[in-house]
Amino acid sequence: MRRVELFIDEQQLALLEQAYQAACSAQECLETALHLAWHLRQRDTSRALQLVEVAESRLAAAKLPAAEGRAVLARLDLVRGEHALLLGQFELASQKADLAMAGFAACADVTGQADAWLLLAEMHFALGNQRGVDEALEAVLDAAEPEANRRWMARAYVVRMALYRGAFEGLDEAQHALDFGAGAGTAMRALSEFTLAAHAARAARWRAAIEHAIAAGECAMATGQKRLAVIAAGNVSDAYAYLNDPGNGLIWAQHSLELARALGAPYVLGLAMSQTAARLAELGHLDAAQALLIDSLAMQQPGSRLHGLSLRRLGDLERQRGEDAQALVHYQSLQRAALAQGHSDLWLRVQIDVVRCLLALGRIDEAAAQARALLDLPTALKNDQVAALMVLARATVLAAPEGAVRSAHLRQSLLYLQQALDMARGIDGYRLPVELLQQLAQTHAALGDYEQAYAADQLAWQANRELQGHELKQRAVAVQLEQEGQRARAELARLREESRAEALRAEALQQSKTTLEQLAAVGREITASLEFESIFAALQIHANSMLPLDSLTLFRVDSLAGRLELLYGMEAGERIAPLSYALDDPQRRAPRCAREGIDIVVHDDNDPRLVIAGTRHTRSKIYTPLRQGDRVLGVLSAQAFRAGAFGERELAIMRSLGAYAAIALANVEAQAVRVQQEKLASLGQLVANVAHEINTPIAAIKGSGENLREALSASLLTLPALLRSLDVEALQRFLDWIKLLDRPPRWLGSREERALQRQLAQRLQELGVPDVQRCAELLVQMRCDDQLEALLPLLRHAQQARLLQGALGLSQLFVNADNIGRAVERVGKIVFSLRSYARIDAGASPVLADVREGLELALTLCQHQLRRGIELETCFEPVPRLLCWPDELNQVWSNLIHNALQAMPQGGRLRLALRQQGELLHVECQDSGTGIDPAVLPRIFEPFFTTKGIGEGSGLGLDIVQRVVKRHGGQIEVGSEPGLGTRFLVSLPLPPAPD
Repeated sequence: MRRVELFIDEQQLALLEQAYQAACSAQECLETALHLAWHLRQRDTSRALQLVEVAESRLAAAKLPAAEGRAVLARLDLVRGEHALLLGQFELASQKADLAMAGFAACADVTGQADAWLLLAEMHFALGNQRGVDEALEAVLDAAEPEANRRWMARAYVVRMALYRGAFEGLDEAQHALDFGAGAGTAMRALSEFTLAAHAARAARWRAAIEHAIAAGECAMATGQKRLAVIAAGNVSDAYAYLNDPGNGLIWAQHSLELARALGAPYVLGLAMSQTAARLAELGHLDAAQALLIDSLAMQQPGSRLHGLSLRRLGDLERQRGEDAQALVHYQSLQRAALAQGHSDLWLRVQIDVVRCLLALGRIDEAAAQARALLDLPTALKNDQVAALMVLARATVLAAPEGAVRSAHLRQSLLYLQQALDMARGIDGYRLPVELLQQLAQTHAALGDYEQAYAADQLAWQANRELQGHELKQRAVAVQLEQEGQRARAELARLREESRAEALRAEALQQSKTTLEQLAAVGREITASLEFESIFAALQIHANSMLPLDSLTLFRVDSLAGRLELLYGMEAGERIAPLSYALDDPQRRAPRCAREGIDIVVHDDNDPRLVIAGTRHTRSKIYTPLRQGDRVLGVLSAQAFRAGAFGERELAIMRSLGAYAAIALANVEAQAVRVQQEKLASLGQLVANVAHEINTPIAAIKGSGENLREALSASLLTLPALLRSLDVEALQRFLDWIKLLDRPPRWLGSREERALQRQLAQRLQELGVPDVQRCAELLVQMRCDDQLEALLPLLRHAQQARLLQGALGLSQLFVNADNIGRAVERVGKIVFSLRSYARIDAGASPVLADVREGLELALTLCQHQLRRGIELETCFEPVPRLLCWPDELNQVWSNLIHNALQAMPQGGRLRLALRQQGELLHVECQDSGTGIDPAVLPRIFEPFFTTKGIGEGSGLGLDIVQRVVKRHGGQIEVGSEPGLGTRFLVSLPLPPAPD
């Protein structure tokens, strides 16, 4: 087997993909699957693992020598270890690396051993185990004959570790890295640029650090080193932050975060989240920054370098909030961890943070002492030393006593500030801090030197203005660069897809055996499906891989209408609009192919008159009939823009594809007939269940009728005497009250109703109304709580109790009459349910409707069930009107609520929520009932499937729900835990906003 490269570029990957697709023997398939899995280990980890399984399945048939077989298994273990590392499963990654190491050692594969050690080095770095990193890298460098790229990669890693520890100051090793990497290809250049970026950052040459890190990221992405690309983008973000440019820093942090999420590596994702949080905090978005930091710390190993970086950023955030004591705790924790793990650069960076916290906490002497110590450190960053001088200047002023001695302190403070200004001007690309210039102006003013104070203040004003202008300019440039980058990536993706398609096409033309194998696979895939779209998609994919076509169309014969209908058509990646031809059309070739049942091949069609509207003229064409015995079901046609594209081989392929397509179409038609027969056969069962379902609204009508009779009898007995006892003014007020009782129903949750009663009772008590508790309860029940001012004279009336009772009786008349009307509507909905099962009626066009009204209607229909120990909670947010079929959606809400109530026979909690999220409208129905058994949860949307007893349900409710939701272009999700309840979430697309 050939040598395994460390990394390869996209062009080499495309060639490897082509070789894998063309592999015939077990050994060829094994070798190409192994190499492809290795080089997809960071590009596409899921597919890499699939290829690992393919390689393992071919190993026995390949009959490799024992040593080569062990090397193959070891390499596959290494791919699995890389995947475990990306997921943050460090123990599993270590186990796989050890297994691979043992396998490579058994067959004396030094290159494989080096790769295993490099994986272990990366793992120990993620864990913050500096000693483990050093041992792994030494093992690579001490190997007898390591491959040059592996050895150099280990050396570059050693240089970076030295930079992090502050033990490396010269440029010799870094320059060697650039020299070797530039000559070793794009993959090694990524590592050399990354090393040079680290060196430039260590020397506070931030512009150079940005340039090298951007180059490293581009090379890393081109060679599949996505983990390195994420870190490089984050380093660019940090460098911009050191240059006082948080705007560009945030852009690069977000880019790093996007790459990390696509990669799916938790510990790298944690770093990207931490960097994004730092930039957000610098721009003042403290709450968002804190949330990101907390999430990032949960993904990182305590004691690791990345964990230390996040700790520092959390301290920065606390300091921005003014919580200097808590910030100091985080900084000092990082100091200890950095010293213990050998991260001297992190230890250096946090010194200035500790100094600033001490000064803010009034610990002036400690702050000054540590600032002086930072100035004496030869490895300290220059911008940190600028900040240390500013702290010393401030501490000197704060420690100054009143009187003549204070002037001496101010002059010493001025000296520190001038040193800071001179140092800041010497840092390449560094923007003068506005705070430094403002502090300088204040000190000059305190010494009475107003001319110098004015000059320093003008410099501060100019620096602040330049900073704002620079940010706007940099953001505009960043947007432009991002757009150009997106266009470049899109073009690269397009070229990559075209390259792969061309490679597959060329291979199919050259190898007849491969073509036959593909045709067999096509037949299995197409004939196994019973859905038109799946059949068409399979035809399109396989036809494109075997034929040089630009257009593929599939027609079906409609014998009753005498027409040939286009079922599917694609040209140059675009769908062809629906169309049909008369079967007796004398000019068009597709109807002729169907009429005569013959193949038609056109090598060079120069007549563009019969071109389908919206498509281009094609010069090469094949038409083949789709036969089932003597019957022609349709026509399959392939066409190409260039002349002479099709010959005998292409015709043979089209005949095979046509035969498979005919079988698939016949299967679909037969299945449709069987499904309809099954539905019709099930109607008897359904009618029996519908009879039971109608009992509920009938019972509601009966109960409301009885309540109506009782309320009417009581009113007739009490009202005449009450009315005669009232004076003219009270009588008129009571009659006005009666008019208010005929109001639409409203729905309040139990908690909301109690809260409203408490508020009303308190208000009534303040107004001096007697018996406030009963009065408040009855007013809320009659929905008159918002008419307090009009009813107040009656509530204070001597006959308040009789007035309330009389009004309640009349209110019940209105409520029960309304309930009867709605129960009748419920019967209509049950009939609609039966019709919906048989066929979702295309019906009229959709209309704009208020979803909240439909939900409240569904609640009204279940009112009698809601009063049986059900605590109702509604959370209806204002949402736009939805373009829909309202009756069908009302059936959805009724079914979901009904199912939830049936799941809580002993009472419970029902929650309904309505909200908008982006371009979607969400409706949530959650109960606290018995839940659904996980074993049956996947089947709940199947027609006729039910867990209820005989006569309790037809098993069609959720099937109808799903079909209605799909008709509206939405989706429904379900989650359930036995004993805890069930939650359904319906998501529906909102209509686009008008221009």
